[in-house]
Amino acid sequence: IVELSAGVDVSTFRPGLSSERCSRHRLPRHVLLAMGRMEPGRGLEVLVEAFARTVGQRSDWALALAGQGSLRAALRAQCERLGVSARVRWIGPVGEEELPGLLGSATALLVPALDDDVTSQKIRRAMACGTPVLASDVARLRGTVEHDRTGLVVRAGDRAAWIEAISRLASDPARRERWSRAARARAVEGMTWPEVTSRFEEVLHDVVEESMRREAVDLDGQAAPGDRGHDAEQLRSAS
Repeated sequence: IVELSAGVDVSTFRPGLSSERCSRHRLPRHVLLAMGRMEPGRGLEVLVEAFARTVGQRSDWALALAGQGSLRAALRAQCERLGVSARVRWIGPVGEEELPGLLGSATALLVPALDDDVTSQKIRRAMACGTPVLASDVARLRGTVEHDRTGLVVRAGDRAAWIEAISRLASDPARRERWSRAARARAVEGMTWPEVTSRFEEVLHDVVEESMRREAVDLDGQAAPGDRGHDAEQLRSAS
C-alpha cells in the first residue's frame, strides 16, 4: 500500500502573512496555535497543562485554540484551575480563507493528538508558511515532521515530553528560525501539488508495469501444459 498525502499551494500558504484575528483576540508576539475539533483523543488537556507549566505565565506568549467541540467547557475550566485563562485565546472555527494568515502569524503549530483520528494537512500548510510544528508521534503523522529540523516529534499523551518540547521551542529563537526555514524548504521541495502529482504518476506507472508483468507470467503458465503435451506426442510418434 502506498499512501500519498494531499499537496499544498505554496503560493497561498507562505511566510510573512498575518491575520486580523491576531488583533481581534489581542494575541501577543508569540503564539502557540492548536487547530481542530475539541474532542477526546485530541490531547488538548495535555497541551493546556504543558503550556501552563512552561510559558503560560508569560505575557509575551499565548495559547490560541482554534475550533470548537464537546470539550470546550472542560478545557476552559482546566485553564481556570491552572491559572492561565488570561493567556489562552479561544479563536473559534476558522474559515479556509483565514488559514494562511493564522498559520503564518503563529510561532508554532501544535498537534498533540493521542490517536490517528487526525490529518496531517494542517501540518503541511503550516510548514509552507514557515511555521515550525510540534506533533505527536502517532502513526498517521509519522514522517510529516522531521524531528529537530522542521519542529519536534513528541510522545503522544506524555505531559513531561510536551513540557520539554514547548520549553525547547520557547527558549531558543535561533532554533525556531532554523526550523522555520527548513519547514518552508521542505514544503516547497516535496509537498507542492506538482510534486504530489508526479509521485502519483510514478506509482501508477509502477502499478501498471507490475500488472503487465504478472499477466505475462500467468500467460506463460497457461501455455506450459499444452507445450508439454505436444512434446509427449512427439515422443510417442518417434517410438
